[in-house]
This record gives sequence, C-alpha cells and structure tokens, in this order.
Amino acid sequence: MGGQNDPILIKGSKRTYVDSQPGVFIKELQRMEVKNPVIVIDEIDKIGENATKGDIGSTLLELLNPEQANQFRDNYIGLDFDFSQVIFICTSNRIDNMLGPLLDRIEIIQIPSYLPVEKMNIAKRYLIPRLEQEYGLTENFNNKDSISLTDASLVEIIKSYCGHEAGVRNLRKNVDKVFRKIVAKLEFKKTNEPEQAQ
Repeated sequence: MGGQNDPILIKGSKRTYVDSQPGVFIKELQRMEVKNPVIVIDEIDKIGENATKGDIGSTLLELLNPEQANQFRDNYIGLDFDFSQVIFICTSNRIDNMLGPLLDRIEIIQIPSYLPVEKMNIAKRYLIPRLEQEYGLTENFNNKDSISLTDASLVEIIKSYCGHEAGVRNLRKNVDKVFRKIVAKLEFKKTNEPEQAQ
C-alpha cells in the first residue's frame, strides 16, 4: 500500500469508467477462491491522501472495522460483500503518522530489530544460498570459482552498512553487491583466459 492514495484501488471503479475494474481485495478473493484468506497490507503507514479522489485510509477503515466489514461495497460489482471472515495483517515501519481511527481497529504487535548475530544467520542460511542460486553459481562455475563470504566479511558488512537497520533489506542489497562484483570478475576472467590446447 506504500504511496497509494486513491480509494479506487480498494473500492474499485464504477463500470461506466474506461478501464473500470474491481478493487484489489475483491480481485484477491476471486483469485484465492476462499472467503477467509489472510491478506497482508504492507506498509500501511505510507498510504497517502488525495484531496480530489478521497482518503484511502478512511476506505480501509470500512474493511478493518468488524461492524462494517460484512457489508463492504465494491463500486465495480455494485453489491455489498462480506469481508468479516478475512484476516488482515498490516505491516508498518512506524505508527506515529497513522490515522488514529485506523490504529484503534488493529492490534499492534511490536517486533524487535534483528540482532547482529541474527542478521549473520539470516545471511548464511537464506540470503547467500538464494543469491548463489540467483546468479547460477551452483551450476555454472567450477568449485575453484565458488564464492565464500567469511564471517569476518559478513560482520563488517553488517556493522558498516546495516547496523542501524531493523530488518535485512540493506544486508541483502550489500551482499548482492558483493556477489555482482565477484560474478563480474569471474566472467571477465573466463572470457579473457587463453583457450587450452586440446
């Protein structure tokens, strides 16, 4: 939801408009074919307002309010729809800039920042294997060309570039940067090596 400011995203647009369509939540229910899914609304703290189109936060209130969720009206369908069985999970980086009524309708669960040792484990267990797969390092290079990040290098990346970050977004970005540089060097080396005599 980050940066969204048009209630049409949620409520859908009337059929009289060109390119009209249902709202995003109706589309999701249709795609999942269930009445009680878990829907994640990411970065709810970044939704914006648009003076000419309305307030997307107020529109979300209709869905998150248990007393109104059973009669949510999508403009495209033109009928009330029951969202009371849907479980909404909202993520937010901060709550100080969110609408008060929106905060009243959600249970806030504070998740502490990752510790450096946790970031290290995430990098070793998930980020590095995923990046090795992404860059084809598991099948396209010889064992002598494999990438190995030492614990000391990971500690340095975490300390220098990701120390103040609660999550691991910058960690992934910086480890990815290391992989790209190494892969570029390996490719350059491979293309510039003289061919072996048969």
